[in-house]
Amino acid sequence: MLAKPPPINWWESNSASLHQTQGASSITQPSVSPGDIPTPEILAARLEVLRERREDIADVYEFKSLTGLRWGELRAMRVGWLIEIPLAQLSVTRSHSDNYEEKDPKSWRGTRLVPLSPRALEIFQKYADGKSADEYLFTNRYGGQLKAGVVRKFSLGFRRHALRHYAASTWLRLGTPVHEVAEYLGDDPRTVLKIYAHILGEGQRRDFVRRLGDAEATQNKAGHYRDTNVSNSATPAKNSEPNGLGI
Repeated sequence: MLAKPPPINWWESNSASLHQTQGASSITQPSVSPGDIPTPEILAARLEVLRERREDIADVYEFKSLTGLRWGELRAMRVGWLIEIPLAQLSVTRSHSDNYEEKDPKSWRGTRLVPLSPRALEIFQKYADGKSADEYLFTNRYGGQLKAGVVRKFSLGFRRHALRHYAASTWLRLGTPVHEVAEYLGDDPRTVLKIYAHILGEGQRRDFVRRLGDAEATQNKAGHYRDTNVSNSATPAKNSEPNGLGI
């Protein structure tokens, strides 16, 4: 008897292992195309240029690309969010978008922890120096809370939200499990599967291309030997008879 084929909708069949449903709403966010996410080379080049104009804004952008925080979470971030034991992490507890009241973050579980890379920790400590735990980490030049209108004046050439996609795609390409990436982003795992579907398939496509290359190399090698053998076998044998009559 033939085995039953696997379900086409992968995340429906695996959703139980990805998260506990809390009256989950339908996922409406569109998937992200590769063109929506800057490459590491483009991001590094744009940040380098921006640092010549506003180093603080460049650091905000870079921190966002390393942590995947939403804009409102960056604005609301306090020095006291840093947890250093057992490892450097951010405890994301609040969000404060421009022209709105401060509130809990959009994270589907509420408060979440985001591990910090060495570079992200370096940026955090740079702006935390000399500040108390309840002060904002990133501020304007006058010590006030950052405003989107000011940051927009120093564009990198793509949407701010692309930096969140950059962080997520980086983690996924490193082999970080989907449910873990979702935890760091504060998203439902099914949302991560939908938005970053093309990233999740990259590894499989690379393996496929490698297998194709191996198969072609094997076929070409086998074909070379076969052609050589056919060529040799097709060569008429020299007549052993001295008179050439072949009788």
